[in-house]
Amino acid sequence: MYYLVEGRNNSSYIIYVSSLNSIKYSFSFYKPITLWGKFIKIILIFYVLLNSKFFKKNIKNLYEINKYISNIFKINIQLRLGDCALISPTRDKIIIKKSEVFFRKIGVNHSFNFLKREYDIYKLFNRSPKSFQISKVDNFLANNGYVCEFTLDNSNIKTHMGEKINLITILSEFFQFSNPRFVYVSDYLKDVLKNLDPKNHFKQIFILKKIISICVNQKISLGLTHGDFKPWNIINYKKPLIYDFETSIEHGLPLSDLINYKIEPLLLNNIKPITCVELLLDEKVRSEFYDYLKILDINISLDLLVNIILIEKIIFWHSKESPMEKKYILLSNILSSKIKL
Repeated sequence: MYYLVEGRNNSSYIIYVSSLNSIKYSFSFYKPITLWGKFIKIILIFYVLLNSKFFKKNIKNLYEINKYISNIFKINIQLRLGDCALISPTRDKIIIKKSEVFFRKIGVNHSFNFLKREYDIYKLFNRSPKSFQISKVDNFLANNGYVCEFTLDNSNIKTHMGEKINLITILSEFFQFSNPRFVYVSDYLKDVLKNLDPKNHFKQIFILKKIISICVNQKISLGLTHGDFKPWNIINYKKPLIYDFETSIEHGLPLSDLINYKIEPLLLNNIKPITCVELLLDEKVRSEFYDYLKILDINISLDLLVNIILIEKIIFWHSKESPMEKKYILLSNILSSKIKL
C-alpha cells in the first residue's frame, strides 16, 4: 500500500507504507539540511506510519498509484510493489527508487532536454574521479523529443561516511572533466550582455561593460560546472557522491559551483543578501576561492569573477521567473558597491 505526500512546492512523494523501514526508505528523497527540516521529516515519517496502521486516510493501492502517475505524465509508467518515487514540482519528471542502489529517472516535455543533458554529462566521466564518486548510467532512451529516461546504478558506490568534505579539491577536479575551452573575457561577456534586460538589470549592464574595459585581451578557461551544486545534491561519503546534472554546463565559469554552494542555500532560506555579501568578503572564504583558482591556474581578478557569476545567476533565475532573481540583483548591487572594480 502507498501514501501520497504532496509537498508545498508542488512535488509529490510516493511512500511505500508496508513498515517503518519502508517509510524511512521512501523518505530518503527528502533531504532537509536545517535542524527544523530534519525534525519535520521525523514527524512526517511517524505520521505516515500511524496513518497507515490505524486511520488509513488517503492510502492507495499500487493500481491507483500507477494510474495517478500515468495521468500526470500521459504515458504508461508502472511502479512495482516496493518501489517509491518522487515527482518533481514541474510535474514532468519522476525519479523511481527501485532499490537502495538502482534508480529510474524519466522526464517528459520540458524535462526532456534536461535529462538528455544530464545523461551526456554522466558520459563525460570516462575515468574514475579521485576525489568524488559518480553513479553508473545505463538504459538510455529518448523518444521523439518527448520522453527521456535512463537508470542510475549505485552498486559501485562506496558508502563509508566521511567527515568534512574538501570542496576545493572536489570542484577543481570536477571542472577539469571536460576539455578546457579558452575564451576572451570580453567575448564571453558580450554574449552574457545579450541576456540582460536594460530596464531591470541596468546596474549589471554597467558592471559588465566596466569589466569588459578592464579585461582587454584577457582569456579565461571554461570547464565542467555542475550548475546546481548544493548540499542536497551531494552525499558526504568519505569519497562524496555527486548527482543531479540537469543544469550542468560543459564549458562554464570557474568558481561558480563553489559560490553557488555557499550562497544559494542561504538565499533560498531567506537569509538577507547583505549577509551573503559579508560571507563573500570574508577573508577565510576568499582564501578558499584563491586556492581553487590557483589549482586551476586561473589568473582573473577574484572580484571581477564573483561579479560575473552573480550576474549569470540573475539571468538564470530571470529565465525561471523566480523571486530569486531579485535577491541576486540586490546581492550584486550591494557587492559592487563594496568593492572597487
